[in-house]
Amino acid sequence: NLPINKRKAFREQFFGSFEGLEVERIWGKVSDYIENEKQDLLTTNDRVKVEMDTFHELDPTHDAEDFMTFWLRVELGLIDV
Repeated sequence: NLPINKRKAFREQFFGSFEGLEVERIWGKVSDYIENEKQDLLTTNDRVKVEMDTFHELDPTHDAEDFMTFWLRVELGLIDV
């Protein structure tokens, strides 16, 4: 029996000032921005990256995690384990 140790590195993505808001209030804004500003970057392989980066860019405080910040946190947690 191994104990389960909770680690902050493995929490969900942080959405900055969007945290806790209903998805309907922000997803349309994110989707429209991607369609108008980043359509050329949007491929099947990059969709999640573009969406995460857009949340960071549209967050007025820029506290929302972008793709690299999120995965760096997770990878550092994996190294620690």
